[in-house]
Amino acid sequence: MGAVNTEQIIKRIHRLARSCPGLAHEFRFIAGAVFALNSAEKIGHKNRATYVNANRQHHVDELNELLKALSQGTAPPPQWEAGFYYNAAVMRIHASYERILKAILDPAKKVPQKKGVSRTEKWASKIEKDISAGPLARSHLESIREEINKLKHDLYGQDVTSAQKRNITDDLGNAWIALTELLNIMVDSNILPALTSRYSSLPKP
Repeated sequence: MGAVNTEQIIKRIHRLARSCPGLAHEFRFIAGAVFALNSAEKIGHKNRATYVNANRQHHVDELNELLKALSQGTAPPPQWEAGFYYNAAVMRIHASYERILKAILDPAKKVPQKKGVSRTEKWASKIEKDISAGPLARSHLESIREEINKLKHDLYGQDVTSAQKRNITDDLGNAWIALTELLNIMVDSNILPALTSRYSSLPKP
């Protein structure tokens, strides 16, 4: 994703933040995702789908290099740092997705849980049915949710096979599209006026 597109995303975030100052904390999180994705790209993030057996020993060696850098106060290994920023970005994107869906829904009303359906998918479906002007594209946001669940709960995090099965195997590309999906949800012709009305006041400190 080139710099021009990144600049467009930043401008969209800025416009939305001005319209909904009460969601400043959410926009700070989203802006942090942009920063982290840019940083991962500049340093040279390696796609999880491209990992091979040789990376096993590399990860051990890299860990030793990282610990040495931490003890000496020097820069960490570049590939580790790029991965650090990428993980920070997708965690922020997923958290922002949940937060924005909550912001759109009436906080006083509970949405019944559907077995076998993710919480975010349940909320997004409810918004589609009751609020939005049409279908909400979110397949990349849901893929990020699955990736985060693996990072949180699976012993080895996001595995190579899962990364290879994703529609877009490019980690950064998938994350940028997910972020765009999130912004598109917010500017839906029915959703944005509701957000602007509900979050016109400054947020809590």
